[in-house]
Amino acid sequence: MMKPLLTVLTLLTSSTCIWADPIDPEKAREIAQAYMCGNQIPETVETLVNKRNSTDGYAPLYIFNRGNHQGFVIISGDDCMPYVLGYTEQGDFDPQTLPPAMLDWLEGYSQMIEAAQAQGLGLRAQARANDKENIAPLVSAHWSQGAPYNNLCPFRKDGGGRALTGCVATAAAQVAYYWRKELPDRSQYDTPTYGYGDAPVTESFPKGTPLQWELMQDNYGGNTPEDMNTAVATLMAITGTSTWLTYGSSTSGQIRDLVNTFSGQFLMDSRCTYKSGISQSEWEDMVYDDLAKGWPIVYSGVSPTSGGHAVVVDGYRASDNLFHFNFGWGGQGDGYYTVDDLTGMNGFNGQQGMTHAIHPRAYSLEGEIRTSKMYTRMKNAIEVE
Repeated sequence: MMKPLLTVLTLLTSSTCIWADPIDPEKAREIAQAYMCGNQIPETVETLVNKRNSTDGYAPLYIFNRGNHQGFVIISGDDCMPYVLGYTEQGDFDPQTLPPAMLDWLEGYSQMIEAAQAQGLGLRAQARANDKENIAPLVSAHWSQGAPYNNLCPFRKDGGGRALTGCVATAAAQVAYYWRKELPDRSQYDTPTYGYGDAPVTESFPKGTPLQWELMQDNYGGNTPEDMNTAVATLMAITGTSTWLTYGSSTSGQIRDLVNTFSGQFLMDSRCTYKSGISQSEWEDMVYDDLAKGWPIVYSGVSPTSGGHAVVVDGYRASDNLFHFNFGWGGQGDGYYTVDDLTGMNGFNGQQGMTHAIHPRAYSLEGEIRTSKMYTRMKNAIEVE
């Protein structure tokens, strides 16, 4: 497991300068190497977004592989942001296979860092260990949006097969699966049909459709039995259509609509909150408090170029103040990332929201007991009146 920043980052943050400065590739490499503590010198994979309007060799962010499929670390290109924006402990950085949500997340940070540099924002205090505790990832599922998850999604009008499940449904279904032992085993109402989108919803799942939690798996492969495939596809389709998703080649929806889905279909409480007007520290505390209760979150951000994305946030590392993201892309890209968004900037990370406080309802039972006899215990004796 990667360790927190130590000596090198202490030296890097000891400057008395109050102005933020760009980070060059060599300094970024030093930061990444310190963060990986004792691992081989990382290999630079790619600067995701080239430095626009500049020829000085700096980039908005740098991404380094650990090698041997042991993950990668993302370093800010300017100290107006936390040095470490995120890291994973497995896989390699490959834009061809990583989730679109993650690529847009990186694009959003690139845009924000460049905008911050243009505005001359000051040096950002770097993450320090805090009094919070580590929270291991809560959600065990590593689901995605294609087959078998979309096996019951509507067909696209362009002949492209079934629509993808969509990130909103995938995130919400993984959270429901996390709570499966406490949820109903059947759907609670007929799912709607509707004609909008590139893949109109023409079939309804009737009230009482079985939710076969016991057949669902954390991970799916090519040889998974058909009944297990159908179980997860049913959950995905019920979740998505109940949330009125717009199905197509890129299925979309609103996380705020999940509140009704969680309540109506799964008998769970939840609420939706957007970050606007909430301070960074207060927002992070809200996220952490839910996770500390064992409540995973459906988290979203909006990219100005490609729309919004939803992910599951389900863990935390106190040493570097990073939250665990499950991108809903078969485990690819899952890791720890900052939710710091340079409040007021535009980008995927600048319009954050979450459907949170998701948990099964607690019921209290009241009843009346009627009997023709009353039993009274007195002095260890039972008398019948």
